[in-house]
Amino acid sequence: MRKIISIGELLIDFIQEEKNSYTMKAGGAPANVAVTNAKLSGKSFFVGQVGNDSFGKFLINELKRFNVDIKYLKKSSSANTSLAFVTLDENKERSFLFYRNPGADQLYIADNISDLDFRDSIVHFCSVSLGDYPIRDSHDYLLSKAISQGSIISFDPNIRLNLWDDHDKYHQTINMYLKYANILKVADNELEFITRKSDYNEAITLLLNLPRLKYLIITKGNKGATLYTKDFVIDVPSYQVDVVDTTGAGDSFIGAFLNRISIYGESYEKDVLCEYLKFASIVASLTITKFGAMDAMPYLDEVNDYKNKKG
Repeated sequence: MRKIISIGELLIDFIQEEKNSYTMKAGGAPANVAVTNAKLSGKSFFVGQVGNDSFGKFLINELKRFNVDIKYLKKSSSANTSLAFVTLDENKERSFLFYRNPGADQLYIADNISDLDFRDSIVHFCSVSLGDYPIRDSHDYLLSKAISQGSIISFDPNIRLNLWDDHDKYHQTINMYLKYANILKVADNELEFITRKSDYNEAITLLLNLPRLKYLIITKGNKGATLYTKDFVIDVPSYQVDVVDTTGAGDSFIGAFLNRISIYGESYEKDVLCEYLKFASIVASLTITKFGAMDAMPYLDEVNDYKNKKG
C-alpha cells in the first residue's frame, strides 16, 4: 500500500445551516483528501500548519480522530488558524469568504519536512496554498524530493478566485504546477480558467499533452465524471441521493480515487479504472448526504454497504 501525503491548508469551515446560523467544521481541500483516504482504510499523512489557538487545537484533534498521521502538522504562534465562511444557495452549492491574510497554514516552512520519506507514496496538493508565502516554497521542496523518490503526484487546482487579486497571476501559477501532475483532477467549470480554452475538446487536448500526466479526471457535479488517458475515455454517472451539503464532494472523489491507486496500484486496464471511478463516485455521493466535509465522508464499510444495496 502506498501512503498518501497531502500538503496545504487545514482550516475551519463555518458552514451556513440557516440564514444567520453557521456551524464549525474542519476543512481544507488537501486535509479533506487525507481524511477520505484514512476513512477508507488507507494510510494518510498531512503536511501543514494551524495557529496556536483554540481553532488549531480543534483541527489537530479532528485529524487525530480520523487516524491521519500528523507528525508534519505544526502549530504557529505567528498567525492564527485560517477561517472560511461557506454560504449555501438553494441548490446546496457553495460560495466562500476567507479570513486568511496570512493564516498560519501559509507560513509553513520546508525545514519541517526535511526527513519526510516519499518512497511508496502519492503526493496530493491544490492551488489555494500556492501564493507568495513560505508554504509555496514548501510545496516546491516537497514536489522535487517526492519526484526524485518515485512518488505519484496528484494535483487538484480547486480554484478559489477570491483568494487572488491578480487572476492572471493565479492562472500562470496553476500552469507552472500542472507539469508535475501524474494525476490531474479538474472540475468542469474550472477548465476554461486553467486552459484559456472556451472549447471543451481543445481544453482536454491541451491538458492531455502535459509531460507527466497519466490520468485526467473531469468532475461534473450531478452529471458524474470522466477520466481521460492518452488511449481511452471512461464516463461514470453520479448516484442519485438527497443532497444536504456539497462541501468536500470533489475532495472525497479524488481522495477515493487515490485510495484505490494506493491499495491496488496504477492501471491502464479500462475495466479496472472504471471500478476505481465508480468507487470514487459512490464516496462523493455519500459525502453530500451529510453536513460538513470530514464528518460526512463515508467509512469503507458504509461504501461497501451502499454497493451491496445497489447490486
